[in-house]
Amino acid sequence: MFILVHYLGFNTRLKENIANLISMEISIIYNFIFSRNFTWNNVQKEKGMKLIAQIVAFHATVGISVLIRALLFPFLQMLGIFYLYNVIIGIGVGSVFNFFMYDNLIFKERGKAEHV
Repeated sequence: MFILVHYLGFNTRLKENIANLISMEISIIYNFIFSRNFTWNNVQKEKGMKLIAQIVAFHATVGISVLIRALLFPFLQMLGIFYLYNVIIGIGVGSVFNFFMYDNLIFKERGKAEHV
């Protein structure tokens, strides 16, 4: 975002908001690429429309995780949780949710027998 604002002229309120959205999208794409190629590198790489569906599911998971954090924060606030602990708890819950979804839906190994 710094580069967009300070070097590419995204320096009005509207443009800073656009820069924020661009920065978030770059972060999501970066996370998808690294998750796909490193964390779940043993899973077959989808191509074509399956890859598009995988990217959309990844984005949806991130969106749900953000929603969970946004709803959890005021709830924990009402319980009197110090805001920094609240953020840490939210990040932890969001991370567990993301990992579960990535591992069981987005990067799930296809065609292998389920473990019993």
